Amino acid sequence: VLQNTFCTAVMEMDYIAISDLKWLDFAGEGIGALFCYFALTKWHFHTRLMAALGLGFVLLYIIFMHFAVSATTPSSMLALPLILCGIGHVTIFIALTVYVQANANFTYYFEMLCLLGFVRTGVGGPIGDALFERPLSALVPYNGLIGTLRELYGFAALIGTLALIIILASRFRGITVGVAPRLRNIYDRVRGISDIDSIEKSRSIAKPRGSGPLAT
Repeated sequence: VLQNTFCTAVMEMDYIAISDLKWLDFAGEGIGALFCYFALTKWHFHTRLMAALGLGFVLLYIIFMHFAVSATTPSSMLALPLILCGIGHVTIFIALTVYVQANANFTYYFEMLCLLGFVRTGVGGPIGDALFERPLSALVPYNGLIGTLRELYGFAALIGTLALIIILASRFRGITVGVAPRLRNIYDRVRGISDIDSIEKSRSIAKPRGSGPLAT
């Protein structure tokens, strides 16, 4: 909400230019995915540290935008904040996904992934719009558009700092190996069950009808 308002009302960007900014967010997501790969496989970061780093990237984006809100801000100054925002978003989501994969029972694993997706896309967006849309329209007549945007970005930075402190103070469970089976193990198990079923079926077919203790 705040970024779109700033780009359209202050920077007077059209929808095509705003859509081009999505490429920077996409580039940040790619960098964040690569960072998460090395952080989890090579550097063995804890999921709490991953979540804290992701939220830290988003917090840096908010702080950058707080100081970038100006009538003379060029569009090139939005490159770094948007890349940081993309890195933060994908890092948080990967950290939560890995945490669920490591600690949730495999029976409820996909349900937990759906719940994370609902919270991220279905609940987070409307809550963010509700939190900032009404204060934005209420404070503009008193502080002006630029002053209101800076105040709301500062308020968002305070909320992000508080959330970062809560994450750092929280206790995350360690990685439990073997809770969710690998795809190879699932394939071998399903193949073994199908082989047993086929053997039992072939035995029942090969068994003569008159055989048995009651046969005469």
